[in-house]
Amino acid sequence: EIRGKLDEAKKLRATIAELGEDAADSAALTARLAAIGRELASIASGGPGGSKLRSSGTVVVVFRYIRDLEACLRRWTGFWPRWMYYDTRDLSCLPEGNNAVAVD
Repeated sequence: EIRGKLDEAKKLRATIAELGEDAADSAALTARLAAIGRELASIASGGPGGSKLRSSGTVVVVFRYIRDLEACLRRWTGFWPRWMYYDTRDLSCLPEGNNAVAVD
């Protein structure tokens, strides 16, 4: 449904560009394009129909620098982050880098 609305909006923009802004049908097409924009904004903001958007739970992260990736991996590697989804900090009585204490 959302993909269909996006495709319809794309076609409407192309048609408006072909006809020109001053054409008689242009006002009706522009109004329909605005309505589609409102519908999509409503869905994206969690309005009625927002429940139709489903997440797979998968996230793709792109790091600009390799050092940012390495810092992230250091922070989220260990027992607590892996199994409990907690951020961690070092326990003072163990060697540095142990990441043994969960941070709430």
